[in-house]
Amino acid sequence: MSKNSPWWLALIQGLVALGAGLFLLVDPTSARFLVGLLAAIYLLVTGLIYTVRGIIARRPGKSSLLLIRGIVGLIFGGLLLAMAFFNIGTLALGYTILAIGLIVFGGMGLFHSVFQREGRPFAWGPVLVHAALLAWGLIIILFPSVNLPVISGWILVLIGVVIVVYTVLGRKDPASEAV
Repeated sequence: MSKNSPWWLALIQGLVALGAGLFLLVDPTSARFLVGLLAAIYLLVTGLIYTVRGIIARRPGKSSLLLIRGIVGLIFGGLLLAMAFFNIGTLALGYTILAIGLIVFGGMGLFHSVFQREGRPFAWGPVLVHAALLAWGLIIILFPSVNLPVISGWILVLIGVVIVVYTVLGRKDPASEAV
């Protein structure tokens, strides 16, 4: 959801989150394992994107929070996928690791969006998405008996809607950018 990325890339990200959230809401009973897998893939892919952006945008005197956040996403996403594919640990352990990853990743993103804008104007879309990721992790930790697929579905729907609306409202027409 970066203004430096093509608008259609953020739109695809929002539609995927929206679709995954709707799937979890429509069929929550068969989605218990899928919740962690989808979140792991999200953390891994987003971590990879942030790591590459952090390496490319790295300048002396500038924050390396983007790079660190990318590495955090890679570590947690990779660990969760390895647990799933190699059948390591329990589902409860996977959810605990997922929760910690979402809290750290969302918290770092929220901090960056609010306090390290580096001269850019305040952007409500990233703040809402990062707050939703942070809340998702806190819900997993604080309320272990909650219906996780349904809660996760609603959070993903919220994230998807925010990204789509933010992208559509913030999209610039290529003709107006050339002026």
